[in-house]
Amino acid sequence: FYGSMVMPVAMARELSTRVGGLACGIGQSETTMLVTRFSADEHRVALRENEALVASCGKPAMLAAVKIFDDAMQEVAIGEVGEMCVRGPLVMQGYWAQPDLSARGFLRRTGNGGLEEIYYRTGDLVQELAGGDLKYLGRKDRQVKTRGYRVELDEVETALLSHAQVQEAAVYTVPDGEGSHLIVAAVTPELGYQPAVAE
Repeated sequence: FYGSMVMPVAMARELSTRVGGLACGIGQSETTMLVTRFSADEHRVALRENEALVASCGKPAMLAAVKIFDDAMQEVAIGEVGEMCVRGPLVMQGYWAQPDLSARGFLRRTGNGGLEEIYYRTGDLVQELAGGDLKYLGRKDRQVKTRGYRVELDEVETALLSHAQVQEAAVYTVPDGEGSHLIVAAVTPELGYQPAVAE
């Protein structure tokens, strides 16, 4: 199984009872490769005996150099929380003709031997556990993943606020019961405006 979201624990438990072995990996579009891998065999006791299982991203995959940085872009110690950043031979160098977005989404720093290292900033907050697994803790921003698509909640709010008759807007998520999210919007219309059902 390969995707860009952490597998819900209930789903991992259910699948592990139906198949002989279960492994999944996470990789963002910008990395074009497997970044972390999770093997159910390493966690089979927790899966089988209904023990608590953290939302594990697994361990870094073979070609991925994964580092966890704080807000000052300094590496954190094991057990501390930070943003997962990824470097590797297949990680893209930036976004085409979008220098501002590239500057926000990629970290460039000088590595060993004076060579430039380019890390993709995933926006995922993780914590490295003692055994090397990465525990997923959420997002650094308001980006959510729903049904396989990335959605920036701030962009949805901005779109709603661009309507001439919308005074205020708030967008948030609620669990859909299947390991993903539903996106909900609440708006306050301008005083005296009665929105039609179609709106």
